[in-house]
Amino acid sequence: MSNNDLFDIFLNKRVLVVEDTKSWMAMLKHSLGTIKGLEIHPAFSMQEANSLLKDFEYDVAIVDLCLPDAPSGEIVDVVLKKEIPTWVLTGSNDESTKHGFINKPIVDYVIKNGVFCLEYLNDSLIRFFDNKKRTVMIVDDTLSYQQMFSYLIKRQNLNVLVASNGVEALELIDKHGLEIMLVITDYEMPQMDGMQFCLELRKKYTREQISIIAVSSSGKTAVSFLKAGANDFISKPFLNDELICRVNQNIDFVGNINKIKRLVYTDFLTGLYNRRHFFDNGKEFWSRSLNVNGFVSVGMLDIDFFKRVNDTYGHDVGDAVIQYLANSLGKAVTACGGMAYRFGGEEFAVILPLSNTDAYRLLDDLRANIEMSTVSTHDQEVRFTVSAGLFTHLDFSRSIEDSLKLSDECLYSAKKNGRNQVVNFDN
Repeated sequence: MSNNDLFDIFLNKRVLVVEDTKSWMAMLKHSLGTIKGLEIHPAFSMQEANSLLKDFEYDVAIVDLCLPDAPSGEIVDVVLKKEIPTWVLTGSNDESTKHGFINKPIVDYVIKNGVFCLEYLNDSLIRFFDNKKRTVMIVDDTLSYQQMFSYLIKRQNLNVLVASNGVEALELIDKHGLEIMLVITDYEMPQMDGMQFCLELRKKYTREQISIIAVSSSGKTAVSFLKAGANDFISKPFLNDELICRVNQNIDFVGNINKIKRLVYTDFLTGLYNRRHFFDNGKEFWSRSLNVNGFVSVGMLDIDFFKRVNDTYGHDVGDAVIQYLANSLGKAVTACGGMAYRFGGEEFAVILPLSNTDAYRLLDDLRANIEMSTVSTHDQEVRFTVSAGLFTHLDFSRSIEDSLKLSDECLYSAKKNGRNQVVNFDN
């Protein structure tokens, strides 16, 4: 996740940090301070924490289990009573200490054992806020397990869907698709058991797209589940914090894969998809548009005399010009349900689910708006124009590669004929 994304997530978010040891408070403030936008309010005792709680509302709290004026974890109950999502800090990993807070509705607990715990805490906070847009599906026919799973997972700020068997689960997945990052499924269920459900789900979605945690009272089924497509396995009965650790790890796995795909398929400078995405994924969009509408348009765009912009104003201004065009192009194309790409340098491509007339109008309106616009940067005002070529498919007699080649030929004609114009291929 980029620093800008983190800033947007944590802007105006407050965290109450209650820790009596000055060295640990200093480390916590330094570590949490790396999360841009997060407002940190420190307290060294329960008395100070209570004073802050009277004056401020908090989005999350991080509290030490043992304070001078609250030696038995009383601060945990204080913040939980305010319904504040809470992380507990403790210096002890023994079972008797954990028993005092593990069954309370906390988000997580962190053992104070060095720098790693600070990294773990930061990651946990970031995940918690990012989880608001993530969904976990629970597939279990037993109401008590549905309720328990839901309770534990919602504490992680995750959305929850519930199905009673594999058939219901597949119907929900057809409806929600990749909104669902993780599925937790039982084994023995009516209509369709967990094993068959895994096999059916893997026909549509890979391990990298939707993660599956299989749960069973029979450890003998673990290997069979993993071979059927599950990412992970938990034996009943299990500890609550074991489940949460597995949930977090599997969500991180899918999230990291998505992050890698974004890096692979996204142009760093503009945020648009890149040439690789066009050829790997654009074909599916192109084909679907042709099937549904009976037409699909492909366009190529180029900034006129871009080398002159770089030579005159410098490459940083050239980058600003590229970003301006990318932003304008992205908005116009997204509004019509299309896809925009930066192919490299000053060259862009679009796939539009539009007829030839509508696609031409969109590109020509964009061209005219660019001509009338000014890019202001470094006390300089830069004007520029663009040229474009367009080809519209009406059947499957040509491929997406053909359309790209033909639209590029039209772009060449636009350049040759004087630039600042859109040339349409004559079918």
